[in-house]
Amino acid sequence: MPLQFELCPGRMIGGDHLCFIIAEIGQNHQGDIEISKENDQNDCAKLQKSELEYKFSKRALERPYNSKHSWGKTYGEHKRHLEFSHDQYRELKIYATEIGIFLTASGMDEMAVEFLHELDVPFFKVASCDANNFPYLEKTAKKGRPMVVSTGMQSMETIRRVYKTVKEHNQNFTLLQCTSAYPLDPKDVNLSVIAVRAKEQVSPPSRSSCPMSPPCLGERSNRSVDFILHPSNLELIMIQKKYFPKQYDTGCTIISNVYIPDICAFIYSYFPQTDIFGVLEKTEISTKIQL
Repeated sequence: MPLQFELCPGRMIGGDHLCFIIAEIGQNHQGDIEISKENDQNDCAKLQKSELEYKFSKRALERPYNSKHSWGKTYGEHKRHLEFSHDQYRELKIYATEIGIFLTASGMDEMAVEFLHELDVPFFKVASCDANNFPYLEKTAKKGRPMVVSTGMQSMETIRRVYKTVKEHNQNFTLLQCTSAYPLDPKDVNLSVIAVRAKEQVSPPSRSSCPMSPPCLGERSNRSVDFILHPSNLELIMIQKKYFPKQYDTGCTIISNVYIPDICAFIYSYFPQTDIFGVLEKTEISTKIQL
């Protein structure tokens, strides 16, 4: 992977370039396209796109979904409520261009990736749950667009295979160090993993800084985000992705998010928390919230 590359048209990451802020809208829009349009104070807004009939079996879509977070009596009704149509995505793409930010999405299945490619998103986002889906990774990498791959729930061995698989077909990609646990204790952030991956995957640059540019930090939690940024590790952070919902509301990801009032603290607060460096290996931890 290069030490820096163009993630979006005219927007470089890595090297001495500014941290790239992605607002993870996900499906926190509650099925309302106007809510999605409110997330306009970042470099990029990101959604989640699924082609439901391709991704799920008929049986899965018809099963009862009895949850306080449900938008329907069945899982299919719930998912359809939260899934924007192709035309709605096109509308959002135009809107993002008008206000000067980028729009992309995680393609949650191969058909969704095909649509996002047609939509001409600047880069593909790969969710942690698909990081070990190697046929999916290969097909996505072959599209030739930059890729941002989250690595939550994956072992170091799997991450090495992800790197090798994607690099064979696409040089412009970055790996996010993620810990998929809610709430997330600072000691489980494990920023040290970034340096380990950088040493393995990127040749040291000539300048005197950490030899990492595409392997970056990605972190998710519903705790205070103050501990994420710290002067001693700012050079490691090229991309930061947070869930930004509108409010406490219905939806299976709402309880694991950071809320709009926290954005300023997220971007501007640099509190010394050495615990976030953690250990040098990806480790499994238990989540404390039932999603």
